[in-house]
Amino acid sequence: MRRTPVPSDDPSPPEIPTSRRGGRVNRLREAARNRSERWLYRDDVVRMDEVGIVIHNYYWPLGNKRIGYADISSFTRRGLKTWQGQHRVHGIDLRGRWYSRDRHRGEKELAIDLDVGGRIRPVLTVRDPDTVMRLLRQRLGSPAVDTPSGSEPPADDDPEAWLL
Repeated sequence: MRRTPVPSDDPSPPEIPTSRRGGRVNRLREAARNRSERWLYRDDVVRMDEVGIVIHNYYWPLGNKRIGYADISSFTRRGLKTWQGQHRVHGIDLRGRWYSRDRHRGEKELAIDLDVGGRIRPVLTVRDPDTVMRLLRQRLGSPAVDTPSGSEPPADDDPEAWLL
């Protein structure tokens, strides 16, 4: 004989929808689909949400890197040229910039360097750098350094002039 559940006065949390097979993997996929609706920006290199930035293929082939907005002290937009990382598929350059794996970097003209307080600075080469810069300004509350020519930011009397 099969028992029918008796409704109780205690409201229980709703069940996480799963596919017919059920299981943990399908619940995680469903949660990822729900999170995708909350992204502020998404392309093949970067996802931005309310909490931070996820850089795809940062530790290629092992995984992605998540950087919270609180960890970013400054950001710089600069031009990409042949000797400044335009044709680098993955890895670090001599100035300590880390390029995540991006097969289409050679087609892009602008990059965004993130200063996260260490010797290595992650570089974003996104499809729409203007949107990413606008979102970073909104989240971090201060204007960024803008060097579209590909040069480094000019020296200033105040060493903290480029910090947020």
